[in-house]
Amino acid sequence: MIFHKNKKYINCPDILLILFFISISSNCYAGKLDLLFGAYSSSGQGSGKTTSLSGLGSFEMSYLVPIREKYEVSLGYNYTIIGGITSDYSYGPKLGFNYFPFNFSSSEKIVLPNTTIEVNDFLKPFVGLNFSQKQFVSNKTFFAGFGIAAGFEKYISPEYTIKAEIKYKTLTGSSDSSLNEINILGGLVVVF
Repeated sequence: MIFHKNKKYINCPDILLILFFISISSNCYAGKLDLLFGAYSSSGQGSGKTTSLSGLGSFEMSYLVPIREKYEVSLGYNYTIIGGITSDYSYGPKLGFNYFPFNFSSSEKIVLPNTTIEVNDFLKPFVGLNFSQKQFVSNKTFFAGFGIAAGFEKYISPEYTIKAEIKYKTLTGSSDSSLNEINILGGLVVVF
């Protein structure tokens, strides 16, 4: 919370967390857990220096909750190994919002007296917005900011889908430092 002249203001991450918990309290739809792995490309500025890094080693795990028919909210954690296992790494939470323009975000179920029909789309493209935080271990630098995402989920079975996505994030840190990052991720989604 931010206080200013005897007034309370709720900052953006607090609002996003409140919306996430409201969405998971409505149990209209089942949730999903995604486990993703992929590549990163980062360029940052700080202390008068510019640095660019890229490679494999970006991991992400999120719990996703569909809200309404075409939207889902996610709360997760990202972890990136930079330059190999013995080098630096970054980690931090993320909160996202995805929109499925052509399909429902989860399967459609039709319940009849003696039968249940479940309809799953073969391919579900989506676009999204997210808020991320990152902390680098070696120099204790903290970044936070917003990003955009685009990707798709491919149906495998009622319990599993495959997910691929690309994310672009613009993050700012202390002392006028900034970080731009692109992640290309793919992996498995477990449907509950």
